[in-house]
Amino acid sequence: MKRPFSLRIVAFIFLLSGVFIIWNLLSTLITLHFLPLYDLVGLLFLLVGNGLLCLRNMWRVCALALNALFAIGLIIIVLSMIIPNKIVVFTNTHDLKLQEHYALFAITIAIYASLCGWIHYVLARRDIRELFYLKK
Repeated sequence: MKRPFSLRIVAFIFLLSGVFIIWNLLSTLITLHFLPLYDLVGLLFLLVGNGLLCLRNMWRVCALALNALFAIGLIIIVLSMIIPNKIVVFTNTHDLKLQEHYALFAITIAIYASLCGWIHYVLARRDIRELFYLKK
């Protein structure tokens, strides 16, 4: 069964994300900084990408859930940059001076939000949903 091109791109985005996370994990293991949860996320991304290529509905639902988590993370990042006394702090923005680079920050957030929206659009399309439910 032929997979739509947009679905293959979404699957490869998940696969590449997993590969980069695993690569980052391996490079941090060399410097003895171990992040046990981070490697599980990389493995999950690899499984989601493979599941999308194999047309498994469970992995499509998992990809939609991960995409929703990305959107929530995007909202948290934007709020932590807008609110001066941050409730949630992921990075020390005083060291990074991100407040001085709002244009670059806005462009990055726009690209990130567009990618999240496009992934959701592809995975939620009717023809893609039906493709996952077809019996081989």
